[in-house]
Amino acid sequence: MFDVERYITRHPDAAWRVFEDGAVIVSPTESVMHSLNPVGTRVWELADGTLTIAEIAQRITEEFDVTEEEATADMQEFVQALSDKGMITIE
Repeated sequence: MFDVERYITRHPDAAWRVFEDGAVIVSPTESVMHSLNPVGTRVWELADGTLTIAEIAQRITEEFDVTEEEATADMQEFVQALSDKGMITIE
């Protein structure tokens, strides 16, 4: 996995919209629609390049019923999946 002290940023060409129970994102490289649950949506919203992966994981533990260890592990997997699809960059 990668260093959780790295920053993540949404791809500027990704089209997305947040709804009451999640979000929908259209990948700029695949033109495929992806739907996110509320936790994934919150990660997506926070991925503006100003917070590290660890800082986002901390926010997730504060806002959802999850431990910091679980949030960090899930974040690494989720961020890697988004990165693989070209939807975010890891800086």
